[in-house]
Amino acid sequence: MAKLFVLVSYKVFPAHMGGQKAVVSFYSHLCQYHKIDMAVSFDNETVQGIFPVEKLLYQNRKMMGNLFLLFRLRKQIREKDVQCIVAEHSYTGWMAFLLKKLTGKPFIIRSHNIEAHRFMQMNRRYWKLYRMYEKWIHQQADHSFFITEADRQYAMANFDLPLAKCTTVPYGVKEIKSIGNARQQVIAQYNIRSAHLLYFNGTLDYLPNKKAVEWIIGQLDPALQKRQLDYHIIISGKKLSSQLQSKIRLTKTITYLRFVENVEWLYQASSIFINAVVNNSGVKTKVVEALANNCTVVSMQTGAAGIPAELYNGKMFIVKDNDSEAFAESIIQALSRQALQTPEAFFDYFSWKNIAKKAAKQIDELTNVNA
Repeated sequence: MAKLFVLVSYKVFPAHMGGQKAVVSFYSHLCQYHKIDMAVSFDNETVQGIFPVEKLLYQNRKMMGNLFLLFRLRKQIREKDVQCIVAEHSYTGWMAFLLKKLTGKPFIIRSHNIEAHRFMQMNRRYWKLYRMYEKWIHQQADHSFFITEADRQYAMANFDLPLAKCTTVPYGVKEIKSIGNARQQVIAQYNIRSAHLLYFNGTLDYLPNKKAVEWIIGQLDPALQKRQLDYHIIISGKKLSSQLQSKIRLTKTITYLRFVENVEWLYQASSIFINAVVNNSGVKTKVVEALANNCTVVSMQTGAAGIPAELYNGKMFIVKDNDSEAFAESIIQALSRQALQTPEAFFDYFSWKNIAKKAAKQIDELTNVNA
């Protein structure tokens, strides 16, 4: 059992959103194989977990302040007799790199996206500069975990990484409990009488999600109305702009619920999950969670990246990006396929237990802890 020191430079406690769950769930399972000590940013709430967590870091907006914490972190690594440092995301990789220089311990980058690619799609001006950094820091890492096979292949081809230094470690799903009367609860609570519930969620000030909501309101909703489908769209998530909230209030076919704690309830109540996100970096955790809840998905082509076709067996329909007419037609087709179940192969691939076991084996090889 190796001792790992994990660097997380943003808020993950409490874990509400997909990226937060990706951190907390992964290490909650990995700690069955290795001892975890996690350093998180100061903006995290009170932490109670099954492994030690300390608020030691500045968050991303103040990232460079962590330069002044390196010797404190080095002391932690030495006192805890750490065998390996793990950087969550490439943007904390430089900290792990410097800590390796100070302690001699190897480091892993756990990449949730090809960040430069994501920044490019979000029109961030510095994406080319970040691409140079991202390539360099992955080359310095002793190993890299990528969340999709496509990201791993991209990194090997574009970052010149050898196969032996790259492993696909996907986002997982917890064991899902069926909520037998989810639909009845939702339509009663929100006074919805439509035959078909369509659902979208996310952190709604994040640009790809914001654009998805704009597209649903401006393009998809009119396309569905033309088809005289008896439907209602539910959108949930934090930080939707007041402008978009006002537009939704003018419609009769869309309801905005703000943040919902139990999203499983809405996935299971819905006929279709609408993945209107146009961004093919990493994996859309909302799509994985929808399929895990046996909710049929209609997705933009780029938004479906990271989920092998053989794992969803007709439970996901993929449409050319931003083609609202084709998307509406696919929703109608998908409504006739709801009886299909998400296949067992999906749950095997996205099982946190299996994912953690695979990652733990690679960490064993890197640290020689069982040699």
